Amino acid sequence: MNEVEYERMQEQIAEGEHANACLNAILSDNGSDMTLPALYRSIYKYTECGPWLSVRTWDNRTFHCDQLHEVDQTEVRYLLVGSIVEDSDAEVCADWIDLLECETPDAAVELFNRTVEWVNDEACALWEEANAEFEEG
Repeated sequence: MNEVEYERMQEQIAEGEHANACLNAILSDNGSDMTLPALYRSIYKYTECGPWLSVRTWDNRTFHCDQLHEVDQTEVRYLLVGSIVEDSDAEVCADWIDLLECETPDAAVELFNRTVEWVNDEACALWEEANAEFEEG
């Protein structure tokens, strides 16, 4: 291994450690001993419009909701939060959260929480819009 390859390997290790620290902060913020499947269940169960959660790994594999138990948390680089809107064809989906782009683990927690809140608010508004005619009649 030459010097350039060694330096790139060290950069990749540091990037992985940073992304993992951000993910661990998000998990810890949502409860002790939280896992990805438990995080999904938590945001689905305790948020009015039941957002879903997907993750993407460093090698671009994507795991959605019930597949989250299959992913090694240390391989996660991106999170995606979205929600289907029941009784309509609408779906709300945020942008992928790149854990590497979060400056600190606390910033990752804040971004994740804001994203879940935004998806929930948008999905609830679309649900109310889709169901307004039933409530009026």
